[in-house]
Amino acid sequence: MDLITARHIRKNFGVKTLLEDVNIIIHEGDKIGLVGVNGSGKSTLLKILAGALDDEGGEIVRANELRCSYLPQNPECDPALCVLDQMKAFLKSDVEDYECRSLLGKLGLTDMDALVGTLSGGQRKKIALAAVLAEDANLLILDEPTAVLTEKEAEALLDSIRHMSEKGIAVIFITHRLHEILSVCSKVVVMRDGLVVKDCPASETDVTDIT
Repeated sequence: MDLITARHIRKNFGVKTLLEDVNIIIHEGDKIGLVGVNGSGKSTLLKILAGALDDEGGEIVRANELRCSYLPQNPECDPALCVLDQMKAFLKSDVEDYECRSLLGKLGLTDMDALVGTLSGGQRKKIALAAVLAEDANLLILDEPTAVLTEKEAEALLDSIRHMSEKGIAVIFITHRLHEILSVCSKVVVMRDGLVVKDCPASETDVTDIT
C-alpha cells in the first residue's frame, strides 16, 4: 500500500527555491534515508509530507489508513512544563504514564519532574522523539532523530526501526551517517538544491551522496 504519494512538489521562500518538482512515494514498510548537504530542502520536504507546511504546487495523496507521527528539527516546547507533562502534551492519543516513563528513560531522560526550561535543545528533542515513538502510527517522519542521541541510544533506535517494517510501519528520516543508511534503510533519497537527484536502494549509496 502507498501511504503517501507526492508528485511535482514545489516550495519557495521569497525568491529562494526550497523545493522544485520533487517526487516521492512512501510505501508500507519502507525505511527511507533522506540525505543531502544542509540547505538542500530535506527538512522542508518532511514538513510538507507531515502536513506541517503547505506546498505551493504539485499533488500529495495520503492513504485513508495513514497514521503519521512527525519529529520536527526543533520541536516547540513549553518551558514551564515538566518532562513527563511535555511528552503528554506532544501526544495525540492517550498513552499510559508508565509507557511514557519507559520511553523517556531509554532516551536518557530519568528526571520526570525536571522543568523543560532547564533542559538543553537536545534533551527537548528527546522528549518529542519519545512522544513520536509512543504513537500508534504506521508512518514515522523523523528529522535527524539520532543527532541528539548517544551512540548506545542511537543504536537502540536504529534497531527498533529495523523491526518496524515487520509490522508494516514505514519510516523516513534525515541522516548524515552512512552506516545508518547501510545498516537500516531499504531505500535512499538524495536531495541537492531542492531537487531529488537520486532515489535508489540503500546499497547503491556512497559517502559522496551525503557530503
